[in-house]
Amino acid sequence: MNPPTRNRLTDSGVRPAIGETTGFTEYRASALLGYGVGTTMGRFSGFVSGSIGGGIIGQRTSAGRTVTTPTGLISPAADGEWWLSRRVGVSVEGELSVAIYKRDGQLVSSLWPALFGAVLFAL
Repeated sequence: MNPPTRNRLTDSGVRPAIGETTGFTEYRASALLGYGVGTTMGRFSGFVSGSIGGGIIGQRTSAGRTVTTPTGLISPAADGEWWLSRRVGVSVEGELSVAIYKRDGQLVSSLWPALFGAVLFAL
């Protein structure tokens, strides 16, 4: 028997990221919280969720100038799980966050896609 059908509060946690290129470094950190629903069919489970959150995004130039702005996020996600046994499974989750923030005095948006994999243990 697999874990039961589930509804759950999702906590996507804090997600830091950093990238560097010639001339500047970009960094961001975000936290998300949401709700999702799922179902189980045999050894397979599926889950969809929606989250909202916030964070910061910033850039630091090679000349030392730093600009940081707050960010609002909306993030749908989908998760697929395959239970190898009653207690062990594997999971793949895809997420597409839409970030809304100010750049050069105007509101802009960016897409932040993410893909996660995990080994699951049911207690």
